[in-house]
Amino acid sequence: MIQSRTTSSILGALSLVAACANPESPPDIEDVLGAAIVLEDGRLVIDEDVLVPDREAAYDYYARATAWANARAYLEEQASTGDAVGSQSEALTQATFNDVDSEWAFPTQTNLTYCVRTDGFGDRTEELLAALDSAAESWSRVVNVRFVRVAVGTCNRDNDDVIFNVRRDGSSAFNAAAFFPHEARSDRELLVTDAAFTNTDGGRTLEGILRHELGHVLGFRHEHIWTSCTPESPSFTDDDDNEWGATQLTPYDVSSVMHYPSCRPSGTGGYVQTAADYRGAVAVYGLAPALVVTVI
Repeated sequence: MIQSRTTSSILGALSLVAACANPESPPDIEDVLGAAIVLEDGRLVIDEDVLVPDREAAYDYYARATAWANARAYLEEQASTGDAVGSQSEALTQATFNDVDSEWAFPTQTNLTYCVRTDGFGDRTEELLAALDSAAESWSRVVNVRFVRVAVGTCNRDNDDVIFNVRRDGSSAFNAAAFFPHEARSDRELLVTDAAFTNTDGGRTLEGILRHELGHVLGFRHEHIWTSCTPESPSFTDDDDNEWGATQLTPYDVSSVMHYPSCRPSGTGGYVQTAADYRGAVAVYGLAPALVVTVI
């Protein structure tokens, strides 16, 4: 069942629309998967930056109910009349897996260890490490999570001494790709390509791209799923069953760090956390200790 901390009445309205409107035809899942990037080890990068182990996982990621198109149409109608769901100051959407929110439990959330295979990045290594530090701090300065880079003997996805690893991928088809907390250790990699260092489309920066990817690592899905920008759109049926798998922490936000710039009307804005991104993340993980002390 879809879970929502703030939008039960909205979801009820979407369910009614999905039950009563004339359904559109959703994209064929085989067509969607045909656009997936296949890595050398057989894993897939789908939706531009989400790393999944196989086709079955990709099927689980994408919507499989036909009612999603009606929910999308409802959202677009509301936006066109000025009565949009949510606002530009409130947003964040959490991934779910088997009806359970995908998130790190305490105390793991405060010790998210990772290693970096630096030999693949050459003279860009220092730039990458600095961007990783800044991207991680952009989450942990407000949210009670902490990314900890450690040195290990062999930095790869077989190393269980860290929660995940970071390495260069030679693809030119995406900037970076990450995972969700529920994935097995062998699938918990953050892949960074050469394009991430140079892509400035829509206000993108290396640090911003990594902010977005670390958002996935924390369990947050793309915010533009609530629009018609991509085939990854919400799926509702008349009993609120969400086969697509997401918990809407707060209403839709076009400015969210988890929203593709290319899916915004402006086509720009980069990847920067909004106040609502922090509110949604704090709802899952709590406030950073320093902020708790300050508030008290």
